[in-house]
Amino acid sequence: MSPSATTVKTPAGGPSQRSALDKVMNGIERAGNKLPHPVLLFLGLFLIIGTVSTVFAATGTTVTVPGEDETLAVKGLFTGEGVRWLLESFIPNFTGFPSLGTVLLMMAAVGVAEKTGLLETAVRASIARAPRPLLPYLVAFVACQAHLMSDVAILVIPPLAALAFKNAGRNPIAGLIGGFACTCAGYAAGFSIGALDALYTGITHQAAAVVPGGESAPTHILINYFYTAAASCVLALIGGFLISRVLEPRLPQPDPAAEAAADAAEEAGAGAEDGAT
Repeated sequence: MSPSATTVKTPAGGPSQRSALDKVMNGIERAGNKLPHPVLLFLGLFLIIGTVSTVFAATGTTVTVPGEDETLAVKGLFTGEGVRWLLESFIPNFTGFPSLGTVLLMMAAVGVAEKTGLLETAVRASIARAPRPLLPYLVAFVACQAHLMSDVAILVIPPLAALAFKNAGRNPIAGLIGGFACTCAGYAAGFSIGALDALYTGITHQAAAVVPGGESAPTHILINYFYTAAASCVLALIGGFLISRVLEPRLPQPDPAAEAAADAAEEAGAGAEDGAT
């Protein structure tokens, strides 16, 4: 059946019957819609850091390196020296990233697995026969492993979740929206190992270097595994709860009888076209 043929029934209950949870979620939605684009957020942070560093440099502010007695003068980013440093270190900063080679290798491996259909098959097998009550939580859990599939997961998981919801007699729109939201929210979590884990290694190495003796601290691709694995479980529970208790009740409910009639009419029309051909 085509998506346009889906018949839905408006959920009962008007604005006066909204629960406290609905009001909280509406407030979060309004606040989230007012946030600027992530690119603008990063640009704003860059401008703030550059301005603050330039002001501190102009006032002669100094800082002490943690664990050492050495005192350093703050250098302004929006100065001649700062701009020159930014331009000269732009490419070395990227190519000198500790886990760049591992990230490129993981991306190549994920690309092969995705193009051969291995990852999509694994996702289908994991949610196709899930019990109806547990389906939202399983969809959220699978979505939290999305970084294994790289960015293509945003295109693969939501429609598969919608199909699984439809086959289970639940609202496919809830599966589509919930799969997309959980993929975006839990993209950095998961039990699986992917390109992001290699990226975390470099970030952790750079962050540890700030602490005295941190430069020699051992780092590897599983350095953040326990955190990301635990986060995927927590996010799966939260995502499943929001899909089943918040998102799905707020959506129009499918009408099985009307859908069956629409399917029959569509099949009859297709049969008539084949006969005419």
